[in-house]
Amino acid sequence: MGHNQSNNENENKSPNITVVLCGNPGAGKSAVANAYGRLYACKSTLSFETCGITTELQSVQSEDSIGNSVEVIDIPGLVDMYCVQRGIDCAFLALSNPTAFYKLNFVLTLQAGRVKPNDIVGINYICKAITSEFTYGIIINQLTSRAMKELNRDFYFDLFCEICGKKPKYLTFIEFEKKLEYIERSILSEKQQNKIRTFIDEQQSHQLQMGNITETDRDSLESKRNAAGNQVTEYYRKKHIPS
Repeated sequence: MGHNQSNNENENKSPNITVVLCGNPGAGKSAVANAYGRLYACKSTLSFETCGITTELQSVQSEDSIGNSVEVIDIPGLVDMYCVQRGIDCAFLALSNPTAFYKLNFVLTLQAGRVKPNDIVGINYICKAITSEFTYGIIINQLTSRAMKELNRDFYFDLFCEICGKKPKYLTFIEFEKKLEYIERSILSEKQQNKIRTFIDEQQSHQLQMGNITETDRDSLESKRNAAGNQVTEYYRKKHIPS
């Protein structure tokens, strides 16, 4: 019986799983990557207005709950035209292995409880570039304990489904931990590590072919931000939430 169980587990394994974390500066992608790997591997420094925390591809090696080898890649953040181009180029590089099985996740934070237009732009940039079938997840990070108690998951999930060009399949919320005020301690508690690992492990992985990854239009970034901002404002208006 034990032998059959082992064979079943092997059949469920997918080789070369790659978790790609995308997002804007200061969202905590490095902390999420470290949490999945249960170690401090991805470094992060202070975030400035026009430069992301991560300046190059960084990765953490780990295993999922059934023993698949997993590489978690933290790509540079997206914010202004230079950083957007760099971040997208790094995302293309991270998604370029034709033998890997991918799990794509966007890490973001809220501003006064609201989704930021830059995050919508980033999600749409990357999703538009992938023309093969895939799913993705969203991790809303660094929430206060009060926000965690009061948030409405359906409200945010419906928002992303309505505003993003491609609807997400997975959504989770991570509470801010006081010790992460000191960026060099970019590692979450065991409770948060377990939550992140479970969230990612339960996602479906997708094998992408290199030919299915194409360049996106990088023109009119400001107009895209404005359009996303208007969409967010309209969504909150429809839900009768004041600006």
